[in-house]
Amino acid sequence: MKNFLLIAFITLFLSSCAQTTVMLGPALSVGASGGNIYKAGLQYGANLVIKDKTGKSATDHAFSYVNKKNEKKARKEELKNLLESHIILSRQKIFKK
Repeated sequence: MKNFLLIAFITLFLSSCAQTTVMLGPALSVGASGGNIYKAGLQYGANLVIKDKTGKSATDHAFSYVNKKNEKKARKEELKNLLESHIILSRQKIFKK
């Protein structure tokens, strides 16, 4: 019965507090004198505003940016390979005659 009460207490009072504890990390490690608590608070607020305005978190935006860059790089590589193969074929046809 004690285990059930403990699990119920933990579930009831500690659920959904993961995002608010993000601000405690810099505050506990360095203290309020370092200014990290202000940075953490500003970052937390900025993330909330970005999520409200766009529907995506800041990390989602970063991942999509990286994926777009990788897709562009892959397309450039395909184009380069295509052009090189056409150049080789053209040279073979020219020098064959």
